[in-house]
Amino acid sequence: MKSKKVSIPSDIDEKNPLVKKFVECLAKMTKQAIPIVEVEKVKRIQGVTTRPIHIGLEKGQTVKLFLRVVDNHADVLSIKINGKNQLLTGDFSLDYMPAFKWSVYTIAGVINKGQAQFEKKRDKQASKAPKTTTSNRNPPKNKVQQLQALREQVQNLDEVIAGKQQVKSQLETELAELTA
Repeated sequence: MKSKKVSIPSDIDEKNPLVKKFVECLAKMTKQAIPIVEVEKVKRIQGVTTRPIHIGLEKGQTVKLFLRVVDNHADVLSIKINGKNQLLTGDFSLDYMPAFKWSVYTIAGVINKGQAQFEKKRDKQASKAPKTTTSNRNPPKNKVQQLQALREQVQNLDEVIAGKQQVKSQLETELAELTA
């Protein structure tokens, strides 16, 4: 099965036979749905013009294929799994399907093997509570706004102090009545 002829990396899209077959085999071998197949802008990687293809798996892991054009056909230059470079093993050419499937199988194996660790790391990141701020608005940007904010803060603190002094005087009078 020959892949569709492409002359430049920008011709590669999610409908390219190599991408379609990779996504299909990866979904089958990882036993996960692949809801996201996103074609990114052309980039230069290792001195070669490539077309990154972002693949998002059902359980949150990501695979990024970097495809280049060789002899008017798309070819895999490199692969990143969850942002880490993966060593290419095997042949990602559609010319010989058993070799292609074995290559995708090795990538699926890495994904399946790392799923538990990935979920553990994701849960750890999700469990960290975000820092709470005293106000919900953004900090002032210029000096006038900063000065105005500080004056408002001083006024609010003066009101709080006045309220606390009233409570203190009431408690002192109650204490004097009880001791008398």
